[in-house]
Amino acid sequence: MKELTKISVIGLTKLNNAEYANFSTRVSSLLMAAGASELGNETADVTRYNELLGKLSDLVARTTASVETAQMQALEKQRDQVGQYIIDTVRKQRSLPIASMAEAAEALYFILKPYVGFYALPNLQETITINGMLSDLNKDPYPTHLQTLGLTPFVEQLGLINAQYNVLTEQRVTTRNASQTEDSKTLRVEMDALYDYMTTLAFAQSLIKPTDITANFVSTLNGIITETNMAYNQRIAQASGSSSSSADSDTGSDTSSDDTSEQYPME
Repeated sequence: MKELTKISVIGLTKLNNAEYANFSTRVSSLLMAAGASELGNETADVTRYNELLGKLSDLVARTTASVETAQMQALEKQRDQVGQYIIDTVRKQRSLPIASMAEAAEALYFILKPYVGFYALPNLQETITINGMLSDLNKDPYPTHLQTLGLTPFVEQLGLINAQYNVLTEQRVTTRNASQTEDSKTLRVEMDALYDYMTTLAFAQSLIKPTDITANFVSTLNGIITETNMAYNQRIAQASGSSSSSADSDTGSDTSSDDTSEQYPME
């Protein structure tokens, strides 16, 4: 009796969207490399699987916008603090008893006066306003005055922060424009069915018409499944460890819970 190599089991519903998209991308590459006909599949099914995968990948990309938003909020706070520090310092140093510093502050005060309260503007408008402020401060003789008051590093820092904020703004817009409106659950239900159908046909083909291509497909897919399951288990273990550590520090006692996971969580 010949030894049969079956396709390993993977619980697709336990994977979050990022893990699912990564697994599906590797499966898609494997399907494309082997060729639909070699695996007993229809080209239309592989095409449809890739189409759904593209939409799911867009949804995963949209989720990263939340990360961009968190970074933007941090940068927003920083640029408000740095920009306000520059304006407040100039205002206060107008009354310094050192003539050169007071004169520098007086000159800077009038160029900065239109920008007082910049932090209250809508975010996109604030970005443009800060760029205008930086442009004005870069004109002669203001760089010299900034140096006199020790504000040059702060102006440079404000420029870096504002530039970073603008880059993240553009990235978020691009991500949102590329996003699809399809719900991930709907996409994954159809993808699950296609995966099961195509891999079942591929396994059947490996029995009926065994070739190096079908054998390689089954063994490689099993390797992908093993790696995906290991990565999932590692993530769950880390999450459980973090939860246990947090609970222990709060209660001073050991805690345990059943290993459960939500279906299709968005990261």
